[in-house]
Amino acid sequence: MAFPFVHQRNILILLTLMSKNVIIFNEEILVLLSFLAFFFTCQASLQDAVKEAFQARRDAIQLELQGYLTLREELFKSFWHGYSSQLTLVGTTTALGSYSCLELLQVGLGREQGLLAVCKQQTQQKLKTLSTASQTFQLEVQKTLASGFRNLVYEELRGLGSGGKKVVAKQNLIGQGLTVLKKNVKKKRGKKA
Repeated sequence: MAFPFVHQRNILILLTLMSKNVIIFNEEILVLLSFLAFFFTCQASLQDAVKEAFQARRDAIQLELQGYLTLREELFKSFWHGYSSQLTLVGTTTALGSYSCLELLQVGLGREQGLLAVCKQQTQQKLKTLSTASQTFQLEVQKTLASGFRNLVYEELRGLGSGGKKVVAKQNLIGQGLTVLKKNVKKKRGKKA
């Protein structure tokens, strides 16, 4: 590598001063000149190597810093995604809770209405059964009363024998009793229809 113009000029001045005996060589000056020669030689020859070393060091630090920043960015994105997922999960859970409450209320109302319908149906069925039993009981009572009344009238007629007025009065009494029974039976049948 060629020395730049400044270095060439300095060397020329040094050689001129040495030739005119302005600079006298002793140990200190020789050591100084050796150090300066070493320094300029190192600078000229090692300048590219030092520059490359510093450049490599700078690139390594830059890559390390870029990797650190990329890692931080990915970590932040991961945290943000987790936070967003948690917010979505909270919203979904809240919506699901509200929906479940509404569904439970609707199911409860549906079951309550179903239970009321079943109770109403069973009550109506029991009332019909009781009404039928009551009507049957009334018919049995009427039959029993008619049979008893008939037997009573028959016994009375037998016991009286041939008393004329009493027989006519008793026949009228029997006719009135049968008329009342027929009216009651007709009323009962009219209520059934």
